[in-house]
Amino acid sequence: MKRFLKKHKFLFSAILISFIFITIGSKNSPLYLINDWYDAQAFMTMGKGLLNGLVPYKDLFEQKGPILYFIYALANIISRRTFFGVYLIEIGFFTSFLLLVRKTLKLFFDDKYTIPSFTILTFLIIMLHPFGHGGAAEELCLPFFMYSIYSLFKYLKTGNVTKKEIILNGIMAGIVLWIKYTLLGFHFILAATYFFVELANKKYKEAFKNAILYLLGMFLVTIPVLLYFFINDGIKELIDVYFIVNMTSYSKIVSTFEKITKAFGLLGLNLVVNIPFLLFILIPLIYYLFKAPKLKINGSKWIILISFLFMGLGTFIGGTNYFYYSLIITPFMILGVLLLNRLLHKYNVRINPIRNASLLLLLITLMIKFSPNIPYTHYKHDDYAQFVFADIINESKDKTIINYGILDAGFYFTTDTLPECYYFMRNNFSYKNYPEMFDEQKRYVLQNRPHYVVTRTNYIFLEENNYKLINSFRQKYEDNYHVYYLYERSQK
Repeated sequence: MKRFLKKHKFLFSAILISFIFITIGSKNSPLYLINDWYDAQAFMTMGKGLLNGLVPYKDLFEQKGPILYFIYALANIISRRTFFGVYLIEIGFFTSFLLLVRKTLKLFFDDKYTIPSFTILTFLIIMLHPFGHGGAAEELCLPFFMYSIYSLFKYLKTGNVTKKEIILNGIMAGIVLWIKYTLLGFHFILAATYFFVELANKKYKEAFKNAILYLLGMFLVTIPVLLYFFINDGIKELIDVYFIVNMTSYSKIVSTFEKITKAFGLLGLNLVVNIPFLLFILIPLIYYLFKAPKLKINGSKWIILISFLFMGLGTFIGGTNYFYYSLIITPFMILGVLLLNRLLHKYNVRINPIRNASLLLLLITLMIKFSPNIPYTHYKHDDYAQFVFADIINESKDKTIINYGILDAGFYFTTDTLPECYYFMRNNFSYKNYPEMFDEQKRYVLQNRPHYVVTRTNYIFLEENNYKLINSFRQKYEDNYHVYYLYERSQK
């Protein structure tokens, strides 16, 4: 047993560290009664709908990628009435992320400081403001990015890449494409690196072979996704909603130059205001521009910089800066971890199990004290409008509800119901950019189709159209207080 544990100590360390910090920091863990984040609730609704025969984009309107909904469908299979399934998936994905961090570190150093590196990096990522409530698309993409960053560094260091690695990176890109395609900037540069480096070395056949293999990997993911929508007659809606609506309904009409400059401005802002990004990404990037280690591929430091910039460009090109957007750049914190490892090796800092345990206990203590989610561990059933309203709704024979004028606030989840309206919530669009959603929600309510309407505004027109306000609830959400209103359809 001792020999088995020693052989797999990095696997068990990655699992343990992921388990501890995700349990403390993610609202999907059993320490929290519910994850009240609107996005997580929307993903859970989409996942549950998918399991019940509702086709994303065709039967329910939401704008993230289908693979994200498949992941949340799996979470629903594990646990339909809690977020425990998401929690287990988070631990599994983050464990994979850490094991890929180890592979990247081993390109340059031995394993002497791997476990403290795991601990520090996990703490920093989960304590970051962009980590938020837990379960974001960006968080679930971390292992796919970490594999590709490892592959890039390996290629730059050795000058060699296998067919299998290129196909696997194509698969990683394909998964990201169908989770959130705006995050593909890094993978675009990775594919370009495999192509143009070989082209520059006059290995024309290898260059085109690399491009074909990369695309093959992406197609291996894309084919089953498209097959699902083809079988369910949803190809048109997939294209219309996931691509066209996302491209046209968020951003203001500005020039390409303005979009690019604003995107880089938002990226720079996130690097400066988040201290972990400043210390583990920005400073190491600048350091390696001047003191880059000698690598096999010429211009390696510029390839790394450009790949990072394109990641940021894709993330912020829409001109918005939601708190969780910058979470996707956390795999580049490996630059800071590499620099830290270099300093630890240079000064031969001694590491032993007692010091590792002490570091872990220190960071656990800091997370418990400073994580913004910790206060929610004390919330009970009656502290959430989601459960208070559900107690009322569940007594009714007719449990049809709609989130009117708000994002998915969790009432479908707590009542264990599925939406009957295509626009089951109001997404982050303005009326000018997407009037159809607002008009359809209003038409649905004016026809008196839902028995209950949940809003965050005391709408007069509801009371004028056969609905009665039966409850209201003031609840803290992030840094603000929201008041939820519950309307019930009157008897005709």
